Amino acid sequence: MNGDQIINHIEDITQLMGQLENTETLDEYAKISDKISIEREHISKEVQKLYSVIYLTIIDKKKTFHNEIEAKKNEIIQKVNELITKYHNPSLIDSHAMPSENTIYKIYSDFEVTSEKGGWGYGGHTLFGYLTPLFNRNVYGINDFPCMVKPNFSYAIMTLDHCLEIYNLMRTYIRIIS
Repeated sequence: MNGDQIINHIEDITQLMGQLENTETLDEYAKISDKISIEREHISKEVQKLYSVIYLTIIDKKKTFHNEIEAKKNEIIQKVNELITKYHNPSLIDSHAMPSENTIYKIYSDFEVTSEKGGWGYGGHTLFGYLTPLFNRNVYGINDFPCMVKPNFSYAIMTLDHCLEIYNLMRTYIRIIS
């Protein structure tokens, strides 16, 4: 069954639904309701088959691009490692400023981005989640970030724009690996 046939079955169900609204007897209602159930089940099976074909096609096509995908993944990992080293800037914390005058952004090894007040109160305020983590573990190939929280969990201090640049690179990485 192809997509057009599935659409035809859906149109049939739509017509049956119209008939169902106009039924006057319980017998009529039961017959039409049974027809709808059979059509719905048939469509469900056919749609699952169609999804399987689509999924297998995607997987086959992805295999043809394996080398390009691996190269792009490695390119992103290398770029992210370079940017973490380049952008990490603890001097963004102005210890002489009022906390409300200085916002500090951190990007963590799971690629969560947080903000907190800086200035002389840095480290004593609540962390606010700015962007949710992209991973629940470290990514293979990404070096430790400069500031260690605990083993396998670290962060870097940088501007929001730099955090977003790295975050978006890793979102691209996710699209490539999935």
